[in-house]
Amino acid sequence: MSKEIKSNSNSRVNYSGMLKVFALLLVTGNSILFLQSCGWHMRGTIVLPDNMKTVYVQSNSGNGLVRELNRVLKSSGATVVNNAAGATAILMIRSAKQDRRVLSVSSTTARAQEYELSYIVDFSIEGSHGKELYPRQTATLLRDYRFDENDVLGKGSEERILIKEMEKDMALSILRRLRVRK
Repeated sequence: MSKEIKSNSNSRVNYSGMLKVFALLLVTGNSILFLQSCGWHMRGTIVLPDNMKTVYVQSNSGNGLVRELNRVLKSSGATVVNNAAGATAILMIRSAKQDRRVLSVSSTTARAQEYELSYIVDFSIEGSHGKELYPRQTATLLRDYRFDENDVLGKGSEERILIKEMEKDMALSILRRLRVRK
């Protein structure tokens, strides 16, 4: 039952509709406030420490990882620079190694049925004056997938997709470690 009040200007005010809008705004506002207060952030955005606001990523390997690190750093509010001279922090990728090993073999054909992909990255962070901000650490990711010898092209594509996803996950993993060590 909707209450309507007739005003002097011959217009009607629908209080029931206004009450629904107010309730919706109240619930939405409280939800946003709750998510912010518990520390929740959208995936891919990581609040970095103050000493990581201007970063140079130094690496001799792992171009896909460097690309992902630059992307995630930028989305987290850091400025990524092209040389170490203008950086407050230098993220040093000391080694990045991808590997594949057989997990299971068919008992009838003796061919691989399942593979495991590993991605191991050693990294550290130094300040602009060579001072170690975060000591050398190793981050490891593992993924496995089934291999079908009748779908070699499709499984090759699946492996490339998994490697790209591992690069994204590794970049996020490295930055999450920095957030924990604030």
